Amino acid sequence: MKKLYFFLLTVIVGGIIGSLYFYNIAPKNNLIGEALTPKQIWDAEHNYKREKRERGEAKADKPDEFTKYFKGITTKFGEEDSKYPLNYRMAEFSKSKAALKGMKSNTKFNTVWEERGPGNVGGRTRGLIVDPDDATHNTWFAAAVGGGVWKTVDAGGSWTCLTDNLPNLSANALAMSESNHNIIYLGTGEGFYNLDGIAGNGVFKSTDKGDTWTQLSATSDNVDFKYVNRLVIDPANPDIVIVVTNTGIFKSIDGGTSWSNVYTGSSRIQDLKEDPNDFNILYATENGAGVLKSTDAGDNWIVSSSGISGGSRFEIAVSPVNSSVLFISQELNDNESYVYKSDDSGATWIKFEDKNGSNINFLSGQGWYDNTIAAHPYNENVAFLGGVNLWKVDFSDPGTPETSDPMLMGIDQIGTQSFIYFQPFASADFGSILGIGNQTDNNVSSSDFVSVEIRFGPGMTQKAHRFTVGGVGAGVPDGDYIYEDYVPVPFQVWDVTNDKQLMVSFRDQEEDGKFDLEQADDSDDSKAREYLFINAIDYDATAPNSEIATDGGHAHKKIYDLWPRLAVGATWDDTSLPD
Repeated sequence: MKKLYFFLLTVIVGGIIGSLYFYNIAPKNNLIGEALTPKQIWDAEHNYKREKRERGEAKADKPDEFTKYFKGITTKFGEEDSKYPLNYRMAEFSKSKAALKGMKSNTKFNTVWEERGPGNVGGRTRGLIVDPDDATHNTWFAAAVGGGVWKTVDAGGSWTCLTDNLPNLSANALAMSESNHNIIYLGTGEGFYNLDGIAGNGVFKSTDKGDTWTQLSATSDNVDFKYVNRLVIDPANPDIVIVVTNTGIFKSIDGGTSWSNVYTGSSRIQDLKEDPNDFNILYATENGAGVLKSTDAGDNWIVSSSGISGGSRFEIAVSPVNSSVLFISQELNDNESYVYKSDDSGATWIKFEDKNGSNINFLSGQGWYDNTIAAHPYNENVAFLGGVNLWKVDFSDPGTPETSDPMLMGIDQIGTQSFIYFQPFASADFGSILGIGNQTDNNVSSSDFVSVEIRFGPGMTQKAHRFTVGGVGAGVPDGDYIYEDYVPVPFQVWDVTNDKQLMVSFRDQEEDGKFDLEQADDSDDSKAREYLFINAIDYDATAPNSEIATDGGHAHKKIYDLWPRLAVGATWDDTSLPD
């Protein structure tokens, strides 16, 4: 398939994937287990490690055995279990807060502490929300498995912690209600059996968009909610919440006040996704078992793994283009990992086979820990994989690459956020901000799609085809755009694939003869509709293109269109735009 790139606008969320190595301390006869005392574990571990060194055996990666070992070293000799009760951190924290109220302000217990660092260790971020109420897409909420919930309003330039008052920092799952953006649920506890995984204290809820949090009491002293791996919220009802944990699947219909156990498996439930078009259809994955499916909003579950062979941890993704298309990232063992696709809503699965016969172990032996998958936003045959590194798979027919739709690989906004952002609109792709041309309406072919840069800065100017629509606010058909003239604009448009300049058109909403952006009025955005249209025609500085310079001609050979708007608080000065 021809890979087509386009770079204009994006927020790139980067993640750091850590590598942790474990060793197996269990003898081959499996004497080390839940039934042994801490003293027996201690003795067996030291004896067996010495024997392994003498035999020259390599260390093995066994997180389950490490969990048993960790239990042993945190339990007193002569006792079977730790005596700390469930939820003891929250209970002691509540006592401390109550006691603090009666203390004098000058006591040593009220000393103000300042964090001294390190300040550059982010840890794993397993939960992320982009605030839908921020039109600039610069406000995010992030859940770190060892650092709580954080918020940025400047696209990651700076962060504020929202959970300083919570004693448990293991923020593992985060979800915002679509019908009420003030409601956010937080699941604590990282249930992947890694060395530094922190146990949780149930589910927390915020009703003021993360400013304050309340622990849901039904989950606080409940071993079933010690590791909350994923959660989803009914888009139509913020009181309907479903979580998957290391013991099963649980559902609440009253905002988390009470919970029903709707599925109990033989192993950990580690992933959960909903059909974006129908919340009744849900998918979960069970370690060692495969895919589970519900068609009644989580009340009942069936195994839906026909065609999947074996495996431990599975991660699942649903295509936003066609929700009957699903992808699975499978950890089979340390040496093998595979991707599966279903075209029938999980009823059957087919395994991806590399056309060169080189099925790479993309999870690199750490799929129990580093494993994620995402469906392509507008190509139902493509999925992106995250293990130790990042990968892409394409299930499309290799015999017909030229007939496939153009593939947008990325959009970057570099240095322009201070004065411009791009307004989402109904017919656009890639986060609803980019219009993409087609053969029928724009007379373009796949070869017309190239990497493009819109360049601002001192001295950046070229001529553009100017169109008007008679002051109409929106919904004007292409044929009704009126061609006016060929005028200078304060930017340049470049085909960076072939290093040449392209023609560009714009809609002069104010009909003032130039391209300029004004602050939009919330009640009337008619002045903020100076759309940009990029035409796949070589630039000519001396004369307009005859096929563009006609009514409705802005659509001729149009490959991309955008709706730029003036950033909040910014002013438009086309003589001094940032570089």
